[in-house]
Amino acid sequence: MPLGLPKVAFLMPGDEEMSWVEVYNVLYRFRLLILGMEIDEESGNQLVGLLVFLYMDAPNIDMVLAINSPGGSLVHGLAIFDMMEWVEPDVMTVNVGFAASMASLILAGGEAQKRSALPHSRGEDRRPGDKRGEDRSPEAQGMWSDDS
Repeated sequence: MPLGLPKVAFLMPGDEEMSWVEVYNVLYRFRLLILGMEIDEESGNQLVGLLVFLYMDAPNIDMVLAINSPGGSLVHGLAIFDMMEWVEPDVMTVNVGFAASMASLILAGGEAQKRSALPHSRGEDRRPGDKRGEDRSPEAQGMWSDDS
C-alpha cells in the first residue's frame, strides 16, 4: 500500500493555525533541497527553479542540497551545476546515499569547504569511454588503475 507524499503540521507565515503541508514544501522553507532521483528534464528544471526562487527570496541565506542520485542527463545536470555557481548564496552539498555520474559532479560543485558526505554514503565517477565501451588506451588505464 503506497503511503503517498508525507504531510507535516506547519504554521505558514501569515496564518494563525497550523496546516498539513507536504514535507518537501517545509524543507524548502528551511532552504533544504533534495536531489533524490535520476536527473532528467523534470527533476533538473524543478531544481533549477527552486535555486532561482530561493535566491530571489533571500539572496544572502545559504542553501543545502542533499544528494542521493544515480546521475542522469548531462544537459540537465550541467544546468543545475551552472545555476549553483550563478546564485549568490553558497550551496552546501551533502551526499546522503549514493552520488554517481552527473550527481557526483553536482556534489563536487558545492561551495568549497561546504561539501560533505554521510558516513555510509558512496560516490562514483564513471571511467572514460564512448559508445563502444570503456577506454582501454594505456593513458586511460594508467589514470584509472587501482594501484596508484
